[in-house]
Amino acid sequence: TIKGAGEQIARDFLRASISLLPHITGKRKFDITVETELKYSGAPGVALAPLETLLKASSFFPTVVTSISVTYDPSSAIVSGFDGASIATPMTCEIYVDGPTTGYKLIAKDALVKSWRLSNNAGEYGTWEFTIEAVWHAAATDAAFPTTTFIGTKPQIMQNSTVTIGGTAVCIKNLEIGCELDVTEYECSNAAFGLKALATTGRKCTAKADPIILAAATHDFFDKYFTGTTMILSAAWTIENNATAQKLTITAPLAQYSSVGIGDRGGLRTIPVDLVLGATESPGDDELKLKFESA
Repeated sequence: TIKGAGEQIARDFLRASISLLPHITGKRKFDITVETELKYSGAPGVALAPLETLLKASSFFPTVVTSISVTYDPSSAIVSGFDGASIATPMTCEIYVDGPTTGYKLIAKDALVKSWRLSNNAGEYGTWEFTIEAVWHAAATDAAFPTTTFIGTKPQIMQNSTVTIGGTAVCIKNLEIGCELDVTEYECSNAAFGLKALATTGRKCTAKADPIILAAATHDFFDKYFTGTTMILSAAWTIENNATAQKLTITAPLAQYSSVGIGDRGGLRTIPVDLVLGATESPGDDELKLKFESA
């Protein structure tokens, strides 16, 4: 989905009439949401370009081991070559929708991911959702749809996974991993509409799960919540249904419970938990790792 996010500046001054004056448009932006299925390139050690672009726009950068794996780690390094001091790589987004003649084309520049969420349910394939903020670039035009190639790799349902929290295996139905990014406006009077670019200036990664209750001696959820215990969160499962299937391994070395409750799943007692994923004091940038490799 795409929605205009222009700044509408009210003209509310004392005068004889109480009627509303037309507003003035200030900064021009777009809010964009992209959803897609969880899968990768279909070949170990080969990056999936669309997903890589989105992850780099959320300050996660790849390490490629040819024919073996691609691993994404967070970074706080300033990305050079762009306006603004951003730790993420801006994108240019071309959006095509059905038009009255050929197609309707919008262009957004300096696009950065504000948040992403990876949702997975047992017995279903996972899905990504990316929320993007972008700067308006030019007026819409009538343009034909470009030729595109659909990525034919089939997703695999979540099954036979290995999920542990603090070294303890947990049985879950749902696992959600996400990141919220602070996207700051690079305001400048020299720029068109007073907005030169966007910059990523902060990051918070989280997780959510619904494990079946365990004995307190095995894993005391509430005690670990109250004591602020840091734990390794780990999850691995096959995400592709093809001859060269790959798996995704998620690792968070310093996870802490931020919320713990009591739940019910069709008569089965669960402990719904939210986790915040912390990083080491030095060097940092290690709160979450996403690794795609041979299953």
